[in-house]
Amino acid sequence: MKPWYHKIRKYVVAALISLGVLVLSYVVNNSSIPRPDELKVLRIVDGWKSLNGRAHDNVPDSLLFINVCYDKQLVDYYEEGFHVGHYAITDRGKLLQLLSKAHETDSYRYIMLDVIFEHGMSSPYDSALFALIEQMPRIVVAAHHNTALQDDALWSKAGLADYTTTYKDSDFSLFQFRRDSLLSMPLRMYQELTGRDIRRHGILYADGGHLCRNSITLQQPIRMNGVFHDHDSLLREKNYLYLGADLLAIDSLVPVVDQMHGKIVVVGDFNSDRHNTYVGSQPGSVICINAYNALCRHDHYINWWFVAFLFLFYATIVVFRINGWSLPQLVRWVPLRMLLQLLSVPTLMLLVALVAYLCGIVYNFYVATIIYWAGGALYNLLKHTTNEITTT
Repeated sequence: MKPWYHKIRKYVVAALISLGVLVLSYVVNNSSIPRPDELKVLRIVDGWKSLNGRAHDNVPDSLLFINVCYDKQLVDYYEEGFHVGHYAITDRGKLLQLLSKAHETDSYRYIMLDVIFEHGMSSPYDSALFALIEQMPRIVVAAHHNTALQDDALWSKAGLADYTTTYKDSDFSLFQFRRDSLLSMPLRMYQELTGRDIRRHGILYADGGHLCRNSITLQQPIRMNGVFHDHDSLLREKNYLYLGADLLAIDSLVPVVDQMHGKIVVVGDFNSDRHNTYVGSQPGSVICINAYNALCRHDHYINWWFVAFLFLFYATIVVFRINGWSLPQLVRWVPLRMLLQLLSVPTLMLLVALVAYLCGIVYNFYVATIIYWAGGALYNLLKHTTNEITTT
């Protein structure tokens, strides 16, 4: 009879492998490394919701979207000190008017200024505009990794507006809240409005006392395709306002400060700055506000119940593999046994991901799938080598 520790050795190995898969998945999922098929599960579920009429535009009343796509001005453009022509940028004179009115009453909740003030693009309004932004509380301006701003002082108010795609899919798939020492716009908003933050501790990230993720596959509950209908389909209205035509032009009749009162104001180009997502084309500003919304919903927190399930799920797969078991062998009912024979482990992982997303959890099984295939190939190789040695 084998000693007791020989009997449980397989289960200890399975537990260690399962733990290793969870840790490696956490590390990879926290990086900016994109995973293929990142959006497959989200597209499947959202397609089902569309068929059931549950997927539609949604802009909460707490948000005020301001579109600057038609508010442009031409500025001189230089290359290596030589004037080569003109470049169209967002009209900074109108931005100065908007922010001046907001600063006078300070009645807004927050301003996300998704307009980048790139180095080399100057206007006559820059000094006054940048000085005002530095003075204003609760405001963040857009920046991009490795892109210089027109005024270095703007970095005190700046946040990254970058996102990640995969080599298989050009759609937006992954939002990273911290990149080195730089904060994203949503994380800076989260810091200033809630007093919370995501901090790194080695390979771990924490928000207060909660273990969390630095990168998440972003859900898109806030959506903007340009228009929406009321329940009776009688009205057709934009779910954003134009800066010049809708806000500044009628300020004497409907004051800008009244429309901004108590709201998160999102300023951006909703026509040109668009990105493909699993719900279709969306403005980059909407993606950023969804990232902030995800932080407020604590989507970045580690769900320990789900982690416990994954630990048992992975360990069970390893135990079955080591013992040479298969799920169909444990089922006596022939129809169900035949059905289970069509069910591979990666397919089972996909089904788990679908159920998890329906429960509000987005999890990527790409790392686990790679380890499963690699581990299976290695196990078969070792088993084949052992059999050959035994035979000889």
